[in-house]
This record gives sequence, C-alpha cells and structure tokens, in this order.
Amino acid sequence: MVVTLLVCVSCQQGHHQLSSQNQDVNWTDSAYALYKQIERYANLDIQDSLVSETPRVLTFCREHEQWYWYYYTWCIMSETLTWNNRFDEAMTEAKNMHDDALKRHDGFGQALAYRVMALVYGVKGDLSMAVDYFHKALKTYPEESSFPPKIDIYTYLCSCLDELGKAQENDAALNEWKAYLDSKYQANTDSTRLPNFGNYYFLFFKTRYQFDLSQKDYAKAAVDLDSAEYYEALEGNQIKAVIQLLTLRGDLASVQNDYQQALAYNDRAIQLSDSAGLNISFHLNATATRIRIYEQQEDYKSAFLAFKSYAELKDSMIHADNQEQLNELNKRFEVDELKAQQELEKIAHERTFTRLMMMIAALVVLSLFVFTYYRHRAAKRLEVAYDALKIANMRAEEASRMKTNFIHQISHEIRTPLNILSGFTQIVTTPGMELDEQTKNEANEQIVENTNRITGLVNKMLELSDASSNVVIEREDKVPAIQIALQAVEDTRINASEGVTFTQSVAEDTNDLQLTTNVASATRALSLILDNAHKFLVKPNDPIKGSVTLRVVKAGSFVRYEVEDTGIGIPKAEAEHIFEEFVQLDENYNGTGIGLSVARSIARRLGGDVILDTYNSEQGSRFVMTLPLTMYILVLWWK
Repeated sequence: MVVTLLVCVSCQQGHHQLSSQNQDVNWTDSAYALYKQIERYANLDIQDSLVSETPRVLTFCREHEQWYWYYYTWCIMSETLTWNNRFDEAMTEAKNMHDDALKRHDGFGQALAYRVMALVYGVKGDLSMAVDYFHKALKTYPEESSFPPKIDIYTYLCSCLDELGKAQENDAALNEWKAYLDSKYQANTDSTRLPNFGNYYFLFFKTRYQFDLSQKDYAKAAVDLDSAEYYEALEGNQIKAVIQLLTLRGDLASVQNDYQQALAYNDRAIQLSDSAGLNISFHLNATATRIRIYEQQEDYKSAFLAFKSYAELKDSMIHADNQEQLNELNKRFEVDELKAQQELEKIAHERTFTRLMMMIAALVVLSLFVFTYYRHRAAKRLEVAYDALKIANMRAEEASRMKTNFIHQISHEIRTPLNILSGFTQIVTTPGMELDEQTKNEANEQIVENTNRITGLVNKMLELSDASSNVVIEREDKVPAIQIALQAVEDTRINASEGVTFTQSVAEDTNDLQLTTNVASATRALSLILDNAHKFLVKPNDPIKGSVTLRVVKAGSFVRYEVEDTGIGIPKAEAEHIFEEFVQLDENYNGTGIGLSVARSIARRLGGDVILDTYNSEQGSRFVMTLPLTMYILVLWWK
C-alpha cells in the first residue's frame, strides 16, 4: 500500500530571541536569513545545494548559539532527504541530531529529531511506528518553544491516523491540537501582534474537515469549512487559501451529489488561480478535480475534454521544469545568458513536433472514445482513464524527487554538446568570418545533432524519473504476443539499419498466443533493449558489422523476448551492475547509461523482468525480457 503523508505548508516562523555573543550584531536575524535559504533549496528540491550548504549554516548557528535555527535547519535537510527516498541518510541525520540535542538538554532539538524519524517510517509505509514517534515528538516538545513546528507534528500525526483508520485516536489528537492552539492564542491575547493565528486555525479546520468527511458527517464537515473560512478572512483571504477552500467545498458538494454546485466552486477556483497568475500546478489540480466531478455524474464527454485539457497543462508544466533545470545548469557550467537562451529556443523548436504528435494521439483517443461510447462501454473506459491519471500523478511526484540527480549524473553528457554549440556559435558570429558552403553545412549538422542530443538527454531523464517509481503499470490491453515484437522493431527501425543483419523468429506455439499487458510500456521496454544491442554491436571505427536476432518463445507461464547480438559482450561480473542507473562499461560509446535500467523497471512493473544471459559473454550479449501469461492461463482453465 502506497502511503501518502499530508505535507503541510509551514507557517511563517517567529524569531526566537536567544542570547548573542556580540550585542552590536543581531545574530538571530542572520541565522534566520541562512535558514530561509536552506528552506528555499528544500522547496525547490535542489538536493545538492541543500546538502552542501547545510553544514555551513549549522556551523554559523553553533558558533553564535542560535540553537532554534540550528535544529530547525538540520530538520529541514533531513526531511528533504526523506521525501527523496534517501531513508538511511535521513535516519542517520535524525539520530545524530537527537544525540546532539540530548547532550545539550535541548528538548526542541530532540522533538524535531523524533519528527524526522517518524516521517521516515511514515514514508516507508510503517505507519504504526510513525505514530509512536510523532507522539514522542509531542511529548518532548518544550512548552516555551515556538509553536509552528509543533503544529506540523499534529498535522503529520492526524494524516497517519487517518490512513490507519483509527478514527477514535484521530479525533482525540485533533481535540488535543485544538486545545493547544486555544491555549497559545489566549496566552497572546494581550499582545499587539498575534503572528498568523488565523493561518494556524485555518490549517486545523482543514484537517478536521478531512476527518469529518471520512466519517461521512457532512454537516460537521460543512461547519469545519465555515470555521476555516472565518479564520482565513482574519489573515486577509490569501488567494491560495481561498482556492483550497473552494476545492474542499466542491468535494463536499460532489459527495452529496450536488454536481452543479461542485462545478460552480471549481469554476471559481480556476478563475482565481488564473487571474492571480499562480503557478500552473493550481490550475492543474483544479482540472483534476473537475474530471472527478464529471466522472461521478457520468458526464463522460465533458470528463474526456477536461482530461485533454489536463494533459496539455501537464505538458506545459513539464516544459517549465525543463527550462528551470537548464537555468540551473547554466549557473553551474558558467554558460552566459545569451547562450542559454539560444539553447532554450532550439529545444522549443524540437518540442513543436512533440506537441503535434500529442494532438494526433488525442484525436485517435477521441475516435476510440466515440466508438466505445456508442457500444455502451464509456463508463468502463473512463474508469481506466481515471486510474491512469492517478498513476500519472504518482509518477510526476516521483519524478520531481529525482530531478536534482539530473545535474550530478549527466554533467559530462550535457557539457560536451554545449561546448560544441558554443564553439560553432563563436565561429559563426565572429565579425568578418567568411565560411564556404561545405563548412556551413557541417556547422549546421553539428548544431542540429547536438541540440537533438541535449533534448534527448532531458527526455530520458524524465523517463528515468518515471521508471524509478514502484507503481504497478495497469495491464488492460489484450494483444498477440508477436505484436509487441513487431511494434518494437518498427519503432527502432533496426531491421532497416545499414550494415546490420537483423533476424526475427517466432516459435510455433506463440503465433496465436494472447497476453494481457500494457502494449505501450511493453513495447518501450523491448525497444530500449534493441537500441542497446544496436549501439554496442560493434567497436568504434570497426568496419566489420554484426548481427542482431530477436526470438519470441513461450516458457511456462511467461513469454520470452530474447535479443541476441554479436557485439562487444559484457563480463559476467557486470551482469547486474549494468542495470544500475547511469552505468556505462565503455566510455567510448555515447549515451547516459539508463536504457537498461528503464527497461527492467518497466518489465518488472508489468509482472515480468529483464535479465542478461551470460551464456557467452565474450562473443556478444543476450538479453531476455519476460512478460507473464497469468490472465491467458486463467481463461483457458475456465473454458
């Protein structure tokens, strides 16, 4: 079971006044500014900068005895490691933080360490352990410490209890949370400044609403939303909070079958997000909600059109992420702003073809939808599409956690084409430089080739982020086993490659064999294996060409796709190492070293696997992809 913890948005932190070693310098403000920089790295998921800069901030806070920001910075870094599935590192940091705080008798530091430990257990799926450590964090938290971090703990705890279905314990935690808020508010009523109490109550009533909604107590849920709206009004009706309230009210109306009211709330949320110029993710979430409303009222045509709009928005967001990643690369490799803009423009041209293909694919899907609608199968098809949408959202979340690995792993791969492009740009733009036609053509070919290479690297990184997910791929396509092989050959065009002898054979007992799988994913996995065989078929500058053979055979309850080549071969000791991300055994060949990793991930999520058969590693390689025939066998048994 995939467990999703509610990630709360921390409220603005009040400055924790501590003693300083120099009365002329406000070290607290300096420590707070350094903490905000670390928080920015965490929000943007820039892991390398986060990990490298945190020790410097901790040293500064330690030297000037700014213990509040010291432990809070340490906590932010550890939690970011957790969100990116670096559990061992996060747990080590949490234990070190706890030991450090214990020596100083600092309850705030101990509580934050317990909070990180609980988060690690929660993200890994051990919710019972997570609940135990969240309770430890609350018990250890000093009464006099700033209360926003404690509110985060309550939010995480209630999310875990909701996942575990412990309604009574969750209700008790919510009541305890409310009592804590009330006590803090009453203690500050005489103050001229009540820091963001409206936001804290707003967060509480949102969480309370989710609990009452899960208990199907719609009357209480409505009261919760009214309370949340009241407290948000005290803070000036921040636009993001208003949009969240509209979305929650739409959900409540939808579960009560008041779809027109739900759509009205959704329209208002989209209008506000657009008029305020918010991040596209707000519009994306509102569109996903709209699809769900249409599906619930069985308006399948409107749901499909909303799904198409969702896909276009997702493409725009991916494009924006690519641009942000390239901007980060420009800073790291000291590429000036003009060259970076030129690269972005070239990538934009390449993306035009992708958008065209998406439009064609949308038309094909629309045709299939109309056909199935008139065959009275629209409900089932839309359910499948909605499930695919949820899987896509999960993959997008997983991809965002891996995006900073992009900079570390392919710095060499992307710097080479950038240097080539930079060199040709300087030649072409040199005043008085005259080039003959042949030189111009060669320069143009190099520019196009290296632009395509950069685009391919970006696309492969996005594909790797998706492949790193553990989400099972839905298998709803019933196709002949041979179709996957034929489609992979057509996609790679290996049978038309110059100087390559390609052979394909199909065992007799597989000619009419049907299997239930995901055609697109299975074909992609086999295509990556064929591309790998082609790329490593011969040594560089070797005039002797080789051969590639694709066999399709039945093996028990599986179909085997065997790809055998006469290339350079792979040592037996490296049989598993080559499936790791970014691994290349021979640097003389171009590539990123992720093709086999992606192929294996896809096959395993389809219920099969990809292995290297080391039967003759000195004279070539043979990769075997298996796909299960479970669905087919059950049909035969029933007959």
